[in-house]
Amino acid sequence: MSRPTAAKTTKGVSEDPTKIPAGIDASTFFSPHIPDDIRAAFRLFQEYPVDLLAGLTKLMVKYLAIGDSFVLPSKLYSSEVSQEHLNLLMTAIYFILKQAVRTKTKISVVKADLTTMRLPAAFIEVIANELCQARMNLESVAVTHRLHFAKLEKLRWRIDVIISSGSLSRIMRPSILMQMILKDGSIKTFEVSVEQFNQLRYSVAKVLHDIQTVERHPIIKLVNEFKRRDEEEYNH
Repeated sequence: MSRPTAAKTTKGVSEDPTKIPAGIDASTFFSPHIPDDIRAAFRLFQEYPVDLLAGLTKLMVKYLAIGDSFVLPSKLYSSEVSQEHLNLLMTAIYFILKQAVRTKTKISVVKADLTTMRLPAAFIEVIANELCQARMNLESVAVTHRLHFAKLEKLRWRIDVIISSGSLSRIMRPSILMQMILKDGSIKTFEVSVEQFNQLRYSVAKVLHDIQTVERHPIIKLVNEFKRRDEEEYNH
């Protein structure tokens, strides 16, 4: 396979065409830095035909949509691509697709950033086409499988009164027994004093008030409007 020759920048300093240009990490959708796995496979993107890269991209889209249960076809390992190169290419394509989906980056931005990284134009079109076709499904899967705490489904509580103890014959101290039933089926039971319960009520009320105050702020309304416009452009 032919190898590209070294190019020169406007300052006369030679650049290695088999590497991603230095200093562009923070300006791409990979910010703050481009994964080392993509840098390691960069030369291979230049060497292998776009048909092979397109096939691997489709496989990685399927993997992202299905998850760990997906098994790669065994025929890949008997092709002209070595095991090492195959692993490098698939890992790099996986990170490109996953980052674009995770950050909800517009297709035009993905194409521009990959062009700045000097990936082959034909491969960039493959990535863009696959993202256009599978974007909604991949984003839905990503939301479903993201790490998160179980949501609260039901909250129960009751008031108990401690009448006496082993050392005192009369206490008459109330306490509140709370039980949280979470979406994952787990149940959390704990006891709080009246003072702690009042503090909880105050904290929740304060948070709700702060949220309403922030949502009414003109800057937030402006941000939401820009976000809405970006989502409309992104969906088209």
